[in-house]
Amino acid sequence: MAVVRTQEPDTTTAGTTGTTGIGAGAVGGVVGAVPDTGTGADGGAGTGAVAVAHPNIALIKYWGKRDEHLVLPRTDSLSMTLDIFPTTTRVRLAPEAGRDVVVLGGRPAEGEALRRIVTFLDLVRHSARLPHRAVVESHNTVPTGAGLASSASGFAALAVAAARAYGLSLTATGLSRLARRGSGSASRSVFGGFAVWHAGRPGQDTKAADLGSYAEPVPVADPLV
Repeated sequence: MAVVRTQEPDTTTAGTTGTTGIGAGAVGGVVGAVPDTGTGADGGAGTGAVAVAHPNIALIKYWGKRDEHLVLPRTDSLSMTLDIFPTTTRVRLAPEAGRDVVVLGGRPAEGEALRRIVTFLDLVRHSARLPHRAVVESHNTVPTGAGLASSASGFAALAVAAARAYGLSLTATGLSRLARRGSGSASRSVFGGFAVWHAGRPGQDTKAADLGSYAEPVPVADPLV
């Protein structure tokens, strides 16, 4: 189940996939973001958003990538998104900043983790045609050594919060495509319940290949039966 966390009363409601800003709802709901104008880790205030996403368990794996840059899988995959161990991510624009500030679990990010997040934010900035740097604060609750990768929930939450903060108007499919660029499995964590990640067709040009690879929920009448 996908959830939205807000510091004020949540007036969003569950709805159909293909819309954004959806709150906690039935299996197949979409991770949504809520506005956030509070003070960030750097002590400043600005326009931003908060999103919460959950890790998923792959039931059918995608067996590696056929394109590392676009993060395109070799095969379709199927997963189940959990309703525990959430990642909460806050993205706040910092127009006057000279660099992105990234805080993971209360500590400044560095090395490969920082590089991946800044690269992802560059992609969002390019799509939004907005050069502003950002302050990113992310808290993950996945236990160490539990066998659940945090990159799926982390980049799903980052994609949704960053898209909202930078003013991108994306459908659920668009959010899934965006999350995929950070981490392939994150494309599935945009949705609750069961989700299939489409590999797309090999041999397509770059734009068609990108458009053809996204996740979508798999309808299940009763997942407990």
